Amino acid sequence: MYGYQPPQEDPEGSWLEIFHISRVVLGLLMPPLLVIFAVLALLATAVWLLAIHPFLTLLPIGVIGLGVWWLVERDKQAQKTLEEELFSRRRP
Repeated sequence: MYGYQPPQEDPEGSWLEIFHISRVVLGLLMPPLLVIFAVLALLATAVWLLAIHPFLTLLPIGVIGLGVWWLVERDKQAQKTLEEELFSRRRP
């Protein structure tokens, strides 16, 4: 028949491709997972220190507070930069 080609099998992926894809996915997921586990560890430390003495609980809570403050300041700076970029453009 004119123009007929038998169906071709799809090439199978190699182990190297699977390794690279897994590395990319784990690389993307690792930072958020590390942050989640760090916050959970700080909260567990706060509960443990609360059992020892309530005043000691301020240490991990302070670290969490500093982390939240840092995130808020970083977001403010990013928003300010975007606003300056947006409003500094001249319209024709």
